Amino acid sequence: MMIKRHKISGKSIKRKLVKAVLYSRTFTRIRHYRGHGIHSPFVYSLIREAFMKRAICGSDRSLYDALRNCGVGNHSATQLQNLHSYCGYDGFVLLDENTTALPPQRFCVIPPHVEMEKMNELFAALPADNGALAILSPRQSRKRMRMCMDLVKRCKCLTIDNRGYILFFFDRKLPRQHFKL
Repeated sequence: MMIKRHKISGKSIKRKLVKAVLYSRTFTRIRHYRGHGIHSPFVYSLIREAFMKRAICGSDRSLYDALRNCGVGNHSATQLQNLHSYCGYDGFVLLDENTTALPPQRFCVIPPHVEMEKMNELFAALPADNGALAILSPRQSRKRMRMCMDLVKRCKCLTIDNRGYILFFFDRKLPRQHFKL
């Protein structure tokens, strides 16, 4: 009986190190998924009441249908619809390249197909007093991710990075914090 021995090379060690780093990044996000370690009552209740629900809470499905038509996944669309219902927003608006003047809705969504220059322009025009903004697919490209992280640094509001979207809550009562779920 012959025993095979595997040669340890730099390539296999490097691959194992990369897997370990990626696993550790995932593990740090897992603890926040259910609200563990979140010390903000608003964000904790948001996670428990909106993000953890697999079905749409309430009878309103308008945001969900609009997001699905834009190509957003079922899980993210359900979470955003539940967020919309939980926060009690009256309406919503999908901001795109054709948007020139911002409507009075308190919940705005920037879909994935909006160019970065237009996204920056729309973000600058948003009122900073009350409401929320969701930027969908922030990790679509490196440039888009860098721009979203710059917006997070620039913004003096509560932000939640949920991988599929980044939420900005423009409320003076909420502290300036950034959560990665």
